[in-house]
Amino acid sequence: MDRLPVETKLLIVELIGEVSRQALRALSQVNHQWHDVAGPGVYGTLLIRLEDDKPAHRDRVLRLLDATLILLHVKHVILLNRDTSRSITAGKDARLCRYLRQSPPEDIIVPALGTYKGDWTAIIRLVQRLTSLKRFDFLIHRHCPPELLNVLAQTHPHCRVWVFPRCSFYPAENLSRKKWALSPVLHAVQIICYENPFGLSVHTDHPDRALRDLLRQAPHLKQLSLQISPKTPGSTGQSYTKWLKSRPPESGSDASPARARLEVLSLPLITTLTGNGFQAWSRVADLGYLTAWTAGALEEGSALAAITDLQPFRALKRLTISLHPPADSLPSWPQIIQAMFDSIPPLWYLCLLGMYDSTILPTAVLDRYGLTSIELKLHRETPQYQSYESTRLAQKGQIALIFPADAIRRMAVHCPRLKTLRICVQRLRGHPVETEAYEALG
Repeated sequence: MDRLPVETKLLIVELIGEVSRQALRALSQVNHQWHDVAGPGVYGTLLIRLEDDKPAHRDRVLRLLDATLILLHVKHVILLNRDTSRSITAGKDARLCRYLRQSPPEDIIVPALGTYKGDWTAIIRLVQRLTSLKRFDFLIHRHCPPELLNVLAQTHPHCRVWVFPRCSFYPAENLSRKKWALSPVLHAVQIICYENPFGLSVHTDHPDRALRDLLRQAPHLKQLSLQISPKTPGSTGQSYTKWLKSRPPESGSDASPARARLEVLSLPLITTLTGNGFQAWSRVADLGYLTAWTAGALEEGSALAAITDLQPFRALKRLTISLHPPADSLPSWPQIIQAMFDSIPPLWYLCLLGMYDSTILPTAVLDRYGLTSIELKLHRETPQYQSYESTRLAQKGQIALIFPADAIRRMAVHCPRLKTLRICVQRLRGHPVETEAYEALG
């Protein structure tokens, strides 16, 4: 095996890495040649669990400073502080690392996070020793310290930094006032809001004004996401309402040539995108640079009309929406939907959920995207770290439609390049309705 070309060895390493990290580690220990090829896969991601001023934590980080052979391979660092009320194992941490590496950025939903109030000196020294760093994730609720971001900008100017701050909507914690937002290495921000699922503080509209305010402060951001999680007490629904009343109105004067060039925008599927909300986003960001967009729930004709009229998308390849017709929908609702889809460029990936009429799928959607679609999801798996979103989606009715055999056959005609399909079929234990659907899929 030592005589194999490097390209072949890299393929072997990739396949083994998908099966077992332990097997990959063993392969890296065969000899120096295999260590050079497999080592980056073993040590490419460095996970550091943060614990407030514990000697064991400091000693663990300081020991890493002497691991010269390992630090050469590190490209991705994750600083993690999980909710200490939950049982956390090394296996769960490894799954989280793999989840962050492999998931599309617009689909990432992180678990319950904790805060860190300890000393950052050892972490800063570690960052200065890394030579191949490409990505740095702050999986903590506390906003990342500007001192560490300054060091990252000086020693790794091309590193991409991801942060996951908690948003409380109190003036003292206004995200747009935080110094870390100005860092040139800040690449992606996922803001986490909380709501009380049993009370009145449930976010029904996107609490996304805070995201737009942050984007005005940091137009260099490329990825921006909003995550809503359940938490009782401590929800942000009521504080968001008060905060919103204190903000000046958003208007057309926000538009400027220096609009942000976002590449990924992800809004929760459990909240409603309005026409005014979409126009507000088009004023603060040039949506022509978006490659992936999770729009949320489209339940109003005004939102569909705004997308159709503005036609802002030029680079969009991945789209996720939840489509729900309003209670007073007009007979022209299918035409409104088709006009919206006609205004969006051909897609590689489409995730379409909701309670729409299944007959519109081939004509309004697949006529436009069928020839370019590689992934089509007409149902969505429960996010790995949060079942709450699926529960809230189910409260609207069904998360997705159940498709009969004839609809599946029509899809097949429109999608010759499709490689991935996720779809609902009726389960009736051998009933013709079920078996015909499987035959159509076959």
